Amino acid sequence: MNAIQQKYFPGIRVQIPFHANEIRAGRGKFGNLGRSTRENLFEDLFNMIKNSVFPKTIAFSTILNITKATSSPTEDLSTVFSDVASRFNLFLTRGYRRGPKNKGMIIIDHSNEDKYMEFFQGYRDNGTQYGDIRNIVDIPYFASGKDTRMIQLADLCAYAVFRQYEHGDSAYFNYIEKKFDRRGGRGPIDGLKHMTKEDCKCIACTSRL
Repeated sequence: MNAIQQKYFPGIRVQIPFHANEIRAGRGKFGNLGRSTRENLFEDLFNMIKNSVFPKTIAFSTILNITKATSSPTEDLSTVFSDVASRFNLFLTRGYRRGPKNKGMIIIDHSNEDKYMEFFQGYRDNGTQYGDIRNIVDIPYFASGKDTRMIQLADLCAYAVFRQYEHGDSAYFNYIEKKFDRRGGRGPIDGLKHMTKEDCKCIACTSRL
């Protein structure tokens, strides 16, 4: 990502945060880049993700269809977070059984820090609705997205998923589709879950048919 920054902002030594919404809207530093240049920047960033090899980049994402039946934004956030944490834990559990005795850590953008800490403490004490998450160690750690490239990387993946499920725009999702955790070449896509009561033909839903 630093190399990509130098391509588009030569000579700037301080880190420029890559946030998808700012790139798309041409805000901040990206206001000096034309639309086609910003699209080229997106292409370079998503190609970087696409071309990374296992186990360097593995993605997890959960999408919840918001309806009148949902209880509250806080409960929806907890539902999605517990699902993502459980999918990460499942990935670690499979790896543990194969041989590597790895544990995982969760690092989150500092937005809603108090809520996430409360959620996670509940998961540690009582488990999630999907079971315990014993392979995730310690507590979540929080950082500013402008200071760490890894959170910026997660932001790009979340943006690609959002564009796919909210707007039917697969332009960026196609780059990261094969990065979602899955059990073998033909197994279900464990790293991607779409929570919906509708008849859905997305890749997450059809992989579980």
